[in-house]
This record gives sequence, structure tokens and C-alpha cells, in this order.
Amino acid sequence: MASDSQDPELQQEAGANRLAAIMADPAYRQADQDVDYLNTDETRGIRLQLDYQKAHRQMQRHGIEQTIVVFGSTQLVEPTEAARRVEQLREALTSDPDDNGLQQRLARAGRVPAS
Repeated sequence: MASDSQDPELQQEAGANRLAAIMADPAYRQADQDVDYLNTDETRGIRLQLDYQKAHRQMQRHGIEQTIVVFGSTQLVEPTEAARRVEQLREALTSDPDDNGLQQRLARAGRVPAS
């Protein structure tokens, strides 16, 4: 009787299992189908390009030839959270009223609507 290491069927099965394990490794996924890879910091630029390209393509399909693009950010805060932040900053300023950083943060926080 042949040992397991010499049994051709067992060797073939072991080889097939090793190949399946290798092919299942994320390194063998196509980059455009590897969501884990696409969500890394290194591919952020590519994702942004795709976002712009997709929007551009949709506008072309609808006959839109000119647009204006505005870059920026918005921070939305719930009114109760905004009021809590203002109060915290006011309290912090009582212990150090000359802190320019705290004064600036309070000025910004105070611009958030309280309604």
C-alpha cells in the first residue's frame, strides 16, 4: 500500500486545495473588484477621480455642457450639540480668557444656528 504522500489522488487533491487557497487570497482579486483595496487611503485619489468621471458622464448624457464646481466642506451640528459646545467653550474661557484659540473656536461655534 502506498503512503499518503505517494498516493496520486491525494496529491492531486492536496494540490487542488492549495491552488484554491492561493486563488482565494485577496492578492489575486482584480483591483476594480477588490472593495477592501479600493477603500484604502492609497486609492483615495482614484476614488475621487471616479466620482468626478461618473458625474461628468451623467451630465454629458443629459446634454449639460457647462457647470460650476465649488469645493469646500460643511459641518452640520444638531442645535442642542451646538449649544453644548458653545457652553463648554465659554466655560473653558473663564479659566483662560486670553486664549485666542478658544476665542476663535467660540466665535465659530456661536455662528451655528441655535434653532
